[in-house]
Amino acid sequence: VDQKLADTILNVRVTKYELIPVRYASNRLTTTEEYRLVLTAEMTFRTTKSGKISVKRTGITGETVFAVAGDLSVSSRNALPNAAKDLGYRIVRAVVEYW
Repeated sequence: VDQKLADTILNVRVTKYELIPVRYASNRLTTTEEYRLVLTAEMTFRTTKSGKISVKRTGITGETVFAVAGDLSVSSRNALPNAAKDLGYRIVRAVVEYW
């Protein structure tokens, strides 16, 4: 929908991307086998007619845990959609709680 026709607008900005070690190899404590990927975002939900912000939240997070299979960058890229889906779910929940 064109923004000029919308009743409300939801803006989301990802503010942080974190990889947190969760599990290390038992034989090599410097080798991480599993990570938690955390996306942090801020969001605003506003009414277009009045311009009033109905919901504003910072620090909303979405996360997933994944095992490293080969290259860390490929594994984290493959895990990103799951963290984004979780973040989206939490954003929708914040908007629905307002109603």
